[in-house]
This record gives sequence, C-alpha cells and structure tokens, in this order.
Amino acid sequence: MSWFVGITGHNQSLKEKIKVLAGAPPLLEVEFESLYLIGGGLESTTHYYRNPEQQKGWLASGIGISQTENPRLMKANDWEKAVSQGKEFLHQLNGHFAVVQWDVDRLECTTDQLGMRNIFLHEGDGFTLFSTRLDWLMKLVPEANINWERFGSRWLAINQFSSQGFVNGVQRLSQGGHAVVKSGKIEKLTNLRWTCDFAETEPVAFKQSLFNFTSLPLKENRKLSLGLSGGMDSRTLFASLLQASEEDWRLHTFGDPDHPDLHTAAQLNQPFGRTQHIFHEAIPPAEKLETLIPDFIGQTLFTSSPSHLVGFQAYQKICELNLAVVDGGFGEIARRRFMVSVMLRAKQAVLDKDAETLLPYLTLIRGDFFVEEVRRQMHRGFREELQQELEAMPNAEDIGLENWLDLFSIRTRVPNGAGPEQARSDAQLFNYMPFLQPQLIRQALGLPLSYRKNARLFREIIRENAPELQKIPLVKGDVSYPYWMGDLSSAVWMRIKQKLGMQYQSTRQADFLFEIEEYVRDLAQSQSAREYPAYNQQKVQQLVSGFYDAKNTNLAGELNWWLAFEVFRRVGE
Repeated sequence: MSWFVGITGHNQSLKEKIKVLAGAPPLLEVEFESLYLIGGGLESTTHYYRNPEQQKGWLASGIGISQTENPRLMKANDWEKAVSQGKEFLHQLNGHFAVVQWDVDRLECTTDQLGMRNIFLHEGDGFTLFSTRLDWLMKLVPEANINWERFGSRWLAINQFSSQGFVNGVQRLSQGGHAVVKSGKIEKLTNLRWTCDFAETEPVAFKQSLFNFTSLPLKENRKLSLGLSGGMDSRTLFASLLQASEEDWRLHTFGDPDHPDLHTAAQLNQPFGRTQHIFHEAIPPAEKLETLIPDFIGQTLFTSSPSHLVGFQAYQKICELNLAVVDGGFGEIARRRFMVSVMLRAKQAVLDKDAETLLPYLTLIRGDFFVEEVRRQMHRGFREELQQELEAMPNAEDIGLENWLDLFSIRTRVPNGAGPEQARSDAQLFNYMPFLQPQLIRQALGLPLSYRKNARLFREIIRENAPELQKIPLVKGDVSYPYWMGDLSSAVWMRIKQKLGMQYQSTRQADFLFEIEEYVRDLAQSQSAREYPAYNQQKVQQLVSGFYDAKNTNLAGELNWWLAFEVFRRVGE
C-alpha cells in the first residue's frame, strides 16, 4: 500500500525501530522533537506537504476523487485544499485514503467515508504510535496479542462486522474515521457508520456516472487497463468503456490458465480486439514464498488465504506497464446480490434484528483448530458484535429490506472485506473500483429495485454499447452459466452443476502447500506453535500430517488458513 508509520511524543528507542521498519527508502521523512514520521509506496498514491521547519504538514496515502458532478482524480493542490477544509470535507470525498496532519505536538488522522483505508493507533506512556499497517504496529507494540472476542467475526464470519481493532492495545480508524492526538495522548477517536438517504436516481444518470468514474484516468491522459473476468460486473465496465473506443485503454486478466474466467475474458474481447494482457502466474519457489507470505498475510488481515498471493504477482507486471487499473469489484451493490440467502431465508430475523438467528447465514468456515475456551470467546464476540451492528442499523421496515441488506453490506463488508486488499495493492499499482465510489453507490441505491434485480440496468448498458457481449456465458466462481439467466435461474443452474461436479476444480491451493511443505512442517513443529495456548495441538498435528503424510488434499483449505493464522500471530512475538 501507499503507507505511513510514525510516533508522536517521546520514545527514542521506538523512533529508531521505525526507521528500519519499512526497509525501502521512504518518499517522505519528517523528524523533530515531538514527531517522527515516514511515508512511502507509489508516488502516484502518496501526496504530502511540509513547511520548511517540518513542524506543520500533511500526508495523504491512497487515491482521492472529487465529489462533483464530473469527478476527477485529485492532485497535490487538490489535496492541499481538501485537508485545509477539515474532516467534514474529507469525509465527503470519493476514493480511498488515509490522511495524517501535524502541527507541532498536535496530530490529526482521517480515513475515507467507506473505511477502505485504515489507520491503527497505540497509546503508550507519553507517546502514540500510528500506522496504515497493523502488522508494522504489532512489531512495535508490546504484547500485541489477539483479542479473541473482537477477532471472532473476522475468523468465523464472512467478514468482521465492526470498525473495532482485534489486537489488544491497538485502536482502529476505519469508516469515516477521525482521531486527534495531543502531546502524545489520544484525545478523540471516532468512526462514523456510512449513511444514505436513498434519493431517487434515474437510470440514465447512473449510466453516465459509471462511465465518468470508470474513465477517470483517461481524462488525465493516463493509460488505463480494465481487469476483465467472466462475470457480469467487469463485463458491464467493458461495455461502458467502449463508449471511449478511441482512447488509450486495454484489458488484463490473471489466474489459473485453465480457469473458465480466463477463457471467457479472452472470448469477450475477440469482437473488439483491444490490447489484452493475460497473466499466468506460476507458484514461486519455496524460499521466495517464505518471504512473501508474512507480508501478504500481514496486510490482507484474513481476507485472503496465503495461496491467493500467487495470482496477485501479476500486479507487479501491470505496474511495470505503467497502467492505471480499474476492476468490477463490488458491483453486486448495484444489482442487489449481497446477502440474498438472508433475504430468502431469514427475513424475519432482519426485521427483528435477531443476531442469534442470523449467525448461520453469515458464517464462513476457515478452520477449527482452537481450544474450546477460545472458540467460546470467538463465538460470543461474533454474536455480540453482530447484535451491536444490527442495533445501529435503521429499521428494515423504514428503508425496505433490500436497501437494508445493501446498507448493512456497505457498512460491514466494504471496510472489512474489500479494504485490506485495496490498501495492499496501493503499493504496487494505481488502482480503484468504480462501483465502490460513495457518489455512485448512493445513485445505485436510489435506482428502482426493478433495475437492480436480475442486473437489468447492467444488461441495458451491455445491450446499448456492446451487444456482442450478450452471446458469451457468464462465470461466477468456478461455474459458468448462460448469459440470459436471471438471478434465481442462474443460482439453480450453478447449484446443479456443483452437485454434479461440473465446475472447474483447481489444484493450485494444494500445489502451493506442497511447495512449502518443509516451511509448514517447521512452523507446526516449532516450540512457539507447540506451546501456543490457543491451539488444540491434536487438531493442528492431525491437520498437518493428514495433508502431507496421508495426502488428503481435502484438508488444503483448512491448512491454508492455519498457515495464515500462524504467520500472523507471530508478527507480535
């Protein structure tokens, strides 16, 4: 990510540790009696100002996009004006960013309104540490252990629900975050849950806004590349961009070479002949993976398992091509596809704000290798955190069930699910998601439901701009289905194909784990792992031996997640 880390107050030993933390030379270094700060990453996602004495200035990490009818990417002078107008103005902007301002012994931190970028803080004796990277802060904070109750939903659910941190001693700025630190002490720290008035939007206005946000880099004469898959959302962006067919933009796709996503993406481009980069990333050798895994897990925060880093190696190649990147992430918001099972099976629980009944529909099984007491704490935290977020939501009767489900997803899934990978990728390439711009989200939620269901509006965009794209099947996950199918029929189709074993089955995860067998075995047999009180040692050893000795590749998923947890927990040792 574009990043920063620093300390305000007095602690010379921590200053020295921060100086060596990032490894690479920073883009910005500020040091005077009451502040030490370094910031770096890509120059295009790092903007800053400091006065000649260094005692006053600001640093913005990420991408800012103006909140105007014709949005544009923010440059350094735009950031200067925005920062000077304070947190209320910053919280109105589109984009994803973390901002730190300083003025002698006063520090102010602000995060974007969706919480796509976070800032983590730790208050010590006469000082406060702050950083965009939790894993770096854990290296500096004594006894930075996992808080099991707060960790509960991050491990047991589809995503964490709250904006709280899950490491003891570390506070988190997330959605609409703002903190003030004075003389080394945190005076104020707040997060604001995202809101929407659901004002009515005309479909034509949404179409124009989608094109405006997708084509932003072209207005700055930057080369643009769209991440194209076999799904509906990137296909819609492709059709929208074809309105600018004379401009300098291209396509890219990466993943398993035999995956239907890659084949479909290539098919989609055949009628148009745009330049298309298709990346087939090989699993790196074990010695390289041992250095890549800790950094990847430290930044993605359990939103991705270690084997996913293989495909993401393509980012570096895209960066070398000097391309700005957009993708169709979270387009589901505009076509009413989040939490569909809840709407169909647990409507009354939403109306009653009944966390206990909703738990099974929001659960995601990663791995079960903890002792019973830890499991109880996590389940209790999962339930209590979910109930807390439900109570903070407006009543579903007042805004409509569908709007309620989308608003809940934006408040919980966007910052906790999409945010960490967006932050990580900011260090490698200039990229953003058009569908995750607050201005566009508000327009999407203001569309008539008839335009959101069955992707009606997306299909209109495709039909009007690129009808050829209607002839090619869609892909979701590992399953393809006919383009003409709606939400219900496609769900039934995919369920049947999965039961019949007709989906694509990759061996990538298992191959990845076999490549690092020695590394995984060494971790499991280490004194640190064997003495870790939260582990059910029998389950851990059975998991490792079952996969490697018995060659039971059905255990690959759980072993992959155990590796993620084991690597992450060691950050704070």
